[in-house]
Amino acid sequence: MSNAAKTPSTGSNNDDGPSAVHVEDKAAEAGSSKDEIGLYPDWPPLPKNHPILKFEATLPAVLQSAGANEIWGFRLRHIETDAKRRFQCRNILQKFLRANANNVDRAARQLIETLKWRSEFEAANTVFETFDKSRFERVGYITTIDDPNGDDGKAVITWNVYGSVKDNKETFGDVEGFLRWRVSLMEMAMKELNFCAGRRPIPDYGCGDDPYQITQVHDYLQVSFFRMDPSVRASSKRVIEVFRDHYPEMLARKFFVNVPVLMGWVYGTMKLLLPAATTSKFTFMSYGNQLAKEIGDAIPEVYGGKGAALDNINIAPKLGDKYVKFVENKEDGEGRVSS
Repeated sequence: MSNAAKTPSTGSNNDDGPSAVHVEDKAAEAGSSKDEIGLYPDWPPLPKNHPILKFEATLPAVLQSAGANEIWGFRLRHIETDAKRRFQCRNILQKFLRANANNVDRAARQLIETLKWRSEFEAANTVFETFDKSRFERVGYITTIDDPNGDDGKAVITWNVYGSVKDNKETFGDVEGFLRWRVSLMEMAMKELNFCAGRRPIPDYGCGDDPYQITQVHDYLQVSFFRMDPSVRASSKRVIEVFRDHYPEMLARKFFVNVPVLMGWVYGTMKLLLPAATTSKFTFMSYGNQLAKEIGDAIPEVYGGKGAALDNINIAPKLGDKYVKFVENKEDGEGRVSS
């Protein structure tokens, strides 16, 4: 494998611009055919009683109840009259169906709550915001590595390097501020994953692996003091809940490396908040330099690989002297920032 990290698609230099134009809207504006764009392969034939078709039938009511339709860079609409967008929509619905064992009612409720949360939290805008350098410097990164099994020929990895935290209270004390930074990292990873332009259908629940998932690495080197810190506990719990509820089926594997023995509370907390199917993807490692044996040698040398150091990776939330919020103008689609 070779390291394939690249510049993130965020900020004023983004082709999409600060108004976060969605990929399917850009395609429509360009007037390209589906064959030219390659965004809309045919979905495999479905029997009349398939859960996806049942879920699609609820979509108008779901969108009305949610009062919002943006999810992971895609605008859900009444797909029965828009065949081009059906493939991407079905992949999104599959995420929620697989997370709920094909129970359409539960999947619909989770989708409603996710759409509401994304609208209220303005999750999509986090990738354009600037976060306080003193809180998050060297704490979070995103890398991509070659992976023939990935839909785009690559795998996406998020790195949370908690050994770089200088002050627990400063980084974790503002729970919602920490959550916003962590969501920004996740939303940027989703862009690298290119989920909403994917060309492979997600298999039905219980019928194969989902090709659109992200690997997470949490590095706890020299952070044994986390064990009793209430601010860390509170922020960790909040992030776990949000990711469980609003990013279903997005986790490929999760590695906890350089984990001291006294960090057992981490796994204990997660077992209480997450289903067994999720925690079964967790791996705890006492030594970070063993990670390459699990992921491959394209990762940084400090983790046993041959790739570039994380400090040389430029895919991460933007940092500055203070937090700067992105505010989108709903009328003209342009954006501005607000301290």
